[in-house]
Amino acid sequence: MLTSLGFLEERLNDLRLQYKVPLEDLDFGLRPLRNNFDATRMIKYVKNNKVIEVYIEDFKAIACDEFNLGDITQIIKDTQYTYVDNRSDEDINDSDFILDGATDQRNEDDDDSNFILDSATDLGSVEDDDDSDFIVDEDNLFEDVDVDMDDFWAGTTKYQASGPNQDQRVIDFGERTCACRRWDLTGMTSSHAMACIWDMCMNGIGDGIPEKWVDEAYWLKTWKKVYAYTIEPINGWDLWASSKSPTILTAPKHHKQIGRPKKERERNPL
Repeated sequence: MLTSLGFLEERLNDLRLQYKVPLEDLDFGLRPLRNNFDATRMIKYVKNNKVIEVYIEDFKAIACDEFNLGDITQIIKDTQYTYVDNRSDEDINDSDFILDGATDQRNEDDDDSNFILDSATDLGSVEDDDDSDFIVDEDNLFEDVDVDMDDFWAGTTKYQASGPNQDQRVIDFGERTCACRRWDLTGMTSSHAMACIWDMCMNGIGDGIPEKWVDEAYWLKTWKKVYAYTIEPINGWDLWASSKSPTILTAPKHHKQIGRPKKERERNPL
């Protein structure tokens, strides 16, 4: 897929893929997409979201031995990191570099929005902690989220449909049955099933063509099968072969119908 987008095959190892968790911003919502485990975590959002944003970053890893400790120290001075400089360069280790965000406290006008962001803890536990998937940015919440529950997917092939008269029915598309039994008796989808088929079509689930959910007896190809065989012509009874069966079938006796007999004379239509 990446090669079809224009990326060279020999540069695929230099690509970094990340996906964004729905309803989260780019600061807290990006998750790595490196292996099957990351792909499994991304798939759980597909059921309730039609689009998952995937970001591709083209970079080339640089070996750490190309820098010396003095260059790293100068880089740290220009960023938000602080370092302990009361020792020589040989005595400085990784523990001397402290992220300022570990004690960063944002003060807002609203007392309810004051919080302390422990970046050192958050950055180390984003991939391991399942609760990180539910981080909510209070500044970017969607207002007035309205969910239509008339057609509610109950799992697997079953749906729960509710009508305007407070009638609630369960529809099983695997068995092609509806609780109102109209689908079972007539072979044609009920109004409850039609509402669920429309919902399936809008979400790209199943087959959205209603004609494919009716019984095969209503299909045009079934009607064609009835007349697919040719009715051969036959000879008259005088050319029929005599039957060797000992049983002789006789015509039934004629019984006059009850009531006044019909007149034999027919009126002139003119």
